[in-house]
Amino acid sequence: MTAPLHLSVLGPPRLSRGSEPVRFRTKKQLAVLTYLHLDGRQRAVPRNALVELFWPEVAPARARHSLSQALLAIRE
Repeated sequence: MTAPLHLSVLGPPRLSRGSEPVRFRTKKQLAVLTYLHLDGRQRAVPRNALVELFWPEVAPARARHSLSQALLAIRE
């Protein structure tokens, strides 16, 4: 059995499993997870809202791809 995940949001966000930190390829991936954990509990968060929040300066198609990659990393 694996240890449960723990998301710490006081100070810099940190995700850990037991005493081992869970690493993401980018800081935005952890930021998306943190946002969904805090804001997505009460209601669903539309993908276009996440794209506008995290990738406002990127072309829409590329921003949607970045969001898909972030969500894939979170699921893994």
